[in-house]
Amino acid sequence: MNPLSCFDAQTNIQISANIHLGNVWVFEYLIKDPENIILYPNLNGRQNNLWEHTCFEAFVGEKNSKEYFEFNFSTNSAWNIFEFKNYRLPQPPKQCERFEFLKIEFENNIFKAQVKPKNFKKSFYEISLATVIESKKNEIFYWALKHNKSRPDFHLRENFILNAEVL
Repeated sequence: MNPLSCFDAQTNIQISANIHLGNVWVFEYLIKDPENIILYPNLNGRQNNLWEHTCFEAFVGEKNSKEYFEFNFSTNSAWNIFEFKNYRLPQPPKQCERFEFLKIEFENNIFKAQVKPKNFKKSFYEISLATVIESKKNEIFYWALKHNKSRPDFHLRENFILNAEVL
């Protein structure tokens, strides 16, 4: 598991994350919330704007390409996948149909989401893992493998610091 860091906030929450790219892509997040402050939304199905509440995210782009995918998952089986041609383009984001959503599991502080890629070529991918946390006091915390700006921006390609190969 890869530890995520919280942007510009002091909190006792700890989050780590991992991804496996294969026939099924598995996104896994371990959440430690000793003070029980995280608010988990009650959302289901394909939804927009999941990042406005507690949301587990991943950004995956083929190496040497500007194109990338954004995966958004919530704890109660809400999800969405977007594809971008370049940094945050197009707007509004285009929903991606190149993956089949399989399932979400959230048990014992472990969150897992699974999708199945359709017709993906063997290649190397660059990845960023991130989480938006909403507290019960309506505070928003931004977690990522890496933060590079004066404000959180999960779309910055320089923050895609994990590498994986799709076989």
